[in-house]
Amino acid sequence: MSEQLFIGGVFVTGLLCFFHPCILPLLPVYTAYLSGSNVLDHATRPTIRLGPIRLQLVLLLRTLLFVLGLSTVFIMLGFGSGVFGRLATNPQFIAICGAIVIVFSIHRLFFPLFSLY
Repeated sequence: MSEQLFIGGVFVTGLLCFFHPCILPLLPVYTAYLSGSNVLDHATRPTIRLGPIRLQLVLLLRTLLFVLGLSTVFIMLGFGSGVFGRLATNPQFIAICGAIVIVFSIHRLFFPLFSLY
């Protein structure tokens, strides 16, 4: 039950982010880019009718590929941050970072004239 609530919360948050004031001016640009720049081609493109709604297959395909590409980038960034989080909690990594801090502090202590500031 908590997993469904979490997924629903993430979905609602995504919808709310979609209607953020910073995103609204970009919607015409995305629509123009995904639909193509040639207005005369729109009448000859294949469409699907769902009652009063007409869906252009080219626009639908471009939109799906755009969302897939953007989602892939964010998924890879999420995996990368997970790997970095696992690395940052590794005791050997913490020891190496601590040794680097000690070496830099000894350098700063004995060679203050050669510092960067």
